[in-house]
Amino acid sequence: MSNIVPIKGNLAVSGASDRLAKLMGVMVTPSSGTVFPRISTNKSRFSITRSGEDPVYLKDGNNYISELPVIVLSANPGVYKTFYEKEYVPGTEPEAPACWSNSGDVPHGSSPKKQAKTCAECQMNVFGSKITQSGAKAKRCSDAKRLLVVSPNDISGEVYMVNVSATALKTWNTYVKMLARGGVYPQTVITKLSFEEDVDYPKLSFQYAGTLEAAQINTVLARLDEPEIDEFSSGVADTESEFGRVADNEEAPAAQKHAAKPAAKAAAKPAPASAKGASAFGVSAEAEEAAEPEAEQDAGSPTMAPAVDSEVRSLLGF
Repeated sequence: MSNIVPIKGNLAVSGASDRLAKLMGVMVTPSSGTVFPRISTNKSRFSITRSGEDPVYLKDGNNYISELPVIVLSANPGVYKTFYEKEYVPGTEPEAPACWSNSGDVPHGSSPKKQAKTCAECQMNVFGSKITQSGAKAKRCSDAKRLLVVSPNDISGEVYMVNVSATALKTWNTYVKMLARGGVYPQTVITKLSFEEDVDYPKLSFQYAGTLEAAQINTVLARLDEPEIDEFSSGVADTESEFGRVADNEEAPAAQKHAAKPAAKAAAKPAPASAKGASAFGVSAEAEEAAEPEAEQDAGSPTMAPAVDSEVRSLLGF
């Protein structure tokens, strides 16, 4: 018997449908709080980054994982915007943004160098204020969506923040709208994060990977009442004051796009790193070596999502 719980008619969801419907709007709509650890996608690899610490990369054995199942709890309202005074140079000391916004309307109160009274009138928010390596017009102030996620293996455990860059916003919105057409909320399913293979920079992809059971959904609903998560969803939380720059580049520098990977030093081993958080995703965590491994293989996601049955496939329009 399938252990998938279809959303329609699910008693665990029916009493909270209005609330989840409201949060659905937060998902797609273009103070000092808890600073959540981040699941970074720099270099098209998943890693966990904590304030003041080096990132630790998630692995399956010796291989970097290519897929990461999560449950999306919520998102910042509107569009998350960041402006940096200097262009990021790999290997340099990270910096906090000079100006940023959780809502995409006005600079956050903690922004040290606000560029304008509103985002709409800011010259850094205009296409053409930045020219990419490929010659395309872009904005000095970048757009993103920030999600709060937990591991399906540890729904009551640590909450992480994931940055959806401007290049992946359309993909994210399409995914959420697909769920909405079937009457499905992101909080009630497992979402598989992966990377698109036809681009030279980290671009997230989102796939449905199973419906949660009733008990799991109730645990998710209880978490939405936590003050830190509610504050993040409202857009007033300060998510930057304890973090340096997030180097999830939307476009890789031209000189690095197809550069050959350097050979690893024979005796080099990654420094011991805290595995805190990695076990929740069923993987190991290691600090990155100074030189990248000669060969990397993509590993499948941990076995944690239930199989997708025909009823749910039909519900989602597959």
